[in-house]
Amino acid sequence: MRRKIPSTQALLCFDAAARHESYTRAGQELALTQGAVSRQITALESYLGVTLFRRTRHGVALTDSGQDYARQIARRLEGLELDTLNVMARQHAGGSLALAAVATFATRWLIPRLPDLARLHPEIVVNIETRTRPFLFADETFDAALYAGTSEQVLNWPGTSAIHLMDEEVLPVCSASLLGGKPALSAEEVAELRCLQQSTRPDSWRQWFEAEGGWMRGNP
Repeated sequence: MRRKIPSTQALLCFDAAARHESYTRAGQELALTQGAVSRQITALESYLGVTLFRRTRHGVALTDSGQDYARQIARRLEGLELDTLNVMARQHAGGSLALAAVATFATRWLIPRLPDLARLHPEIVVNIETRTRPFLFADETFDAALYAGTSEQVLNWPGTSAIHLMDEEVLPVCSASLLGGKPALSAEEVAELRCLQQSTRPDSWRQWFEAEGGWMRGNP
């Protein structure tokens, strides 16, 4: 049975227009005229029987249905692009590796080391996508994930097995002006401050206070 799927061109135009909220800018991204983008989206709306955009003084804006559809289509197009890159990589008798990683770790540690990997294994293509939360591998296409966490956190990530890569040292820091001339702050003083929280480490402050229970590093 024929699949009920709109044309890829129409979906690409819709995705670009949804991100820019502009037919003109979508056309610039796709090397199409504004009119061509408009016709593709009109055809898509007719195919779906749903209004995806509404006209505004400054261009177009997504309807509620358009917002929902845009979120879904963006994920599908990203997956399709990744599948295409993987097939292209296999033409060279190599393979591809899809990794999920926290953005800071990826940019500061992983990516700078990719040129060495490319020299040793030019046949391997590495695709990296940032993820700040654990996920179910059954719902994603990742081969592996690179995260920082405790052994307890690993046990709470179903369907995974972990390999220890490295240790890390985590310590709180602050501006010199906040110290007010002191060499360090006590844990009690830190507890009175407004501490910044990382979404990727929701338990970091609790773990630090439990582990330290005293002075910050630098205090004799």
